[in-house]
Amino acid sequence: MRGSKNVGLAIALGFVVLVCGGSVAGGLVLLRQVSTNVSNPGAAAAPVVTVEDSPSDEPSPSLQLPPSPTRRPSPRPTRVAVPPPKKTKPPSCPSRKVGTAQSRSAVKSALTTAARLHLWSADTKVDLSVTLVEAVAWQESGWQSNLVSCVGAVGVMQVTQDTAAWMNQRFGQSFDLHTLSGNAGVGSAQLQWLTKYFGDNYFGGNYDLTRVDPTKPTLLDAVLAGYNLGFGAVDVNGTLTIPNRAYVNAVERWMSEQPWNA
Repeated sequence: MRGSKNVGLAIALGFVVLVCGGSVAGGLVLLRQVSTNVSNPGAAAAPVVTVEDSPSDEPSPSLQLPPSPTRRPSPRPTRVAVPPPKKTKPPSCPSRKVGTAQSRSAVKSALTTAARLHLWSADTKVDLSVTLVEAVAWQESGWQSNLVSCVGAVGVMQVTQDTAAWMNQRFGQSFDLHTLSGNAGVGSAQLQWLTKYFGDNYFGGNYDLTRVDPTKPTLLDAVLAGYNLGFGAVDVNGTLTIPNRAYVNAVERWMSEQPWNA
């Protein structure tokens, strides 16, 4: 009867080992040891050996994380160094005249020469029409070569010293914005720079300034808006924006009407 109780105890201990997370092998070893002691009460008690779980040959399952999303390259080319932003006139900011104004014929000659400058390399087809440069000058100053704005914009093209310095550095020129020819040259350089900038970033390298599209901004719209307010007011977070449509429409109207020839 006593042996039966011991056998039952041995079975119970083996079950506990199994339930509590011990290995099957460990449970069997313990059962064998207890059974031996029960069948041979006079034998010395065998030492209890703890059997650790043997590492399995099967690889442990690992957490499979989804692959990190691949960042898609931007279709827009890398931005180049940009000129200083154009200074805008605050309300009630009158212009003044300094010195003697050049004749209209002299202004026309200077603007024609400036429009025909090719400041980019020969393989960059940026071409300004004479009419475009004339119309910008008409909108900016009414062709008054001695006009100076309250924010320091000078001459027929109303360019600032900062813009002149940047354009001279960018194109390796030495335009003097205080002379008629130099002022027209800086204005032409700025228009050419804006044409390439917006042409590269929004029109796939197309520099066509004659395209007309009433449903969305054209390259000409962007160039004129950038000349008036600076490129940063037009290129807004990767979106082409025309915030000064009245200015753009006015210049495009002058291009059509050409009042300076009246």
